[in-house]
This record gives sequence, C-alpha cells and structure tokens, in this order.
Amino acid sequence: MDVKFVLTRQASLQVKGEEAEVDLAAEEAISAAAAAEVVTGDMVAAAVLTEVVVTVAEVAHEIITAVAEVKVAHEIITAVA
Repeated sequence: MDVKFVLTRQASLQVKGEEAEVDLAAEEAISAAAAAEVVTGDMVAAAVLTEVVVTVAEVAHEIITAVAEVKVAHEIITAVA
C-alpha cells in the first residue's frame, strides 16, 4: 500500500477527531452565550460572543488542517529518505 495514502488517511482521521472536539467546544460556548442572554437580556453581547466563538472555531479548523498537512509531509519525507 502507498505510504503517502496511509499517512494521509491517518492524518485525515485525526483531523476529523480534533475538528469534532473544536465543534463540540464551540457548541457549548454558544449555548452558554444563549443562556447568558436569557439571564441578562443582553442580546448584543450574546451575539458578539457567538460570533467570536464561531470565528475562533473556524481558525482552529484551519490550524488543525495546516498542522496535519505539515505532519504528513514530514512523515512522507522521513519515510522516503
């Protein structure tokens, strides 16, 4: 089996797991913002917090993917060398 394929597949599964963790944390933070809105009545603060959480989650996804790509490239270079 192709080393590149195996390493890429392993990285893909790891990325999906890490992204799922980020998504779960984001959902929990958004739920907390919604609860805070109910308690305080401050819709603007809840909306801003939600937007920040979504942006952070998007950046986290990009970082996770970039790190995985670097790891795969390193492992391929190491395996070939």
